[in-house]
Amino acid sequence: MRRILVVTGQVGVGKTAVSWEIAEVLEERDVPYGFFDPDAVHFHPRPADDRFGYGVSLAALDAAWPLMDVDRLIVPMVVERRDRLDRFSGSDVTVARLTAPAAVIEGRIRRREM
Repeated sequence: MRRILVVTGQVGVGKTAVSWEIAEVLEERDVPYGFFDPDAVHFHPRPADDRFGYGVSLAALDAAWPLMDVDRLIVPMVVERRDRLDRFSGSDVTVARLTAPAAVIEGRIRRREM
């Protein structure tokens, strides 16, 4: 069974940073996994109905995951609607939603955008 951990939360909450920490723990324990960050796929313009461009990113994931030859996958992504997870049907999906105080998120975004 393919297992997916979707790490979600609002922009700037630390999805990617937490996902990399999870990846490091799995590596330390010699657990096979894949890591796919949809935000690493950049293009412009994005479709009006897909402001994060996940349609293209997740199509790339469909092509990349079989090449990884692993049954566990970590995906940091904003999940605005439950149906965004439909493409993972047939997999055991766990969603971890991160939260942080507004001041922390604002600080993270300001540092990132400098």
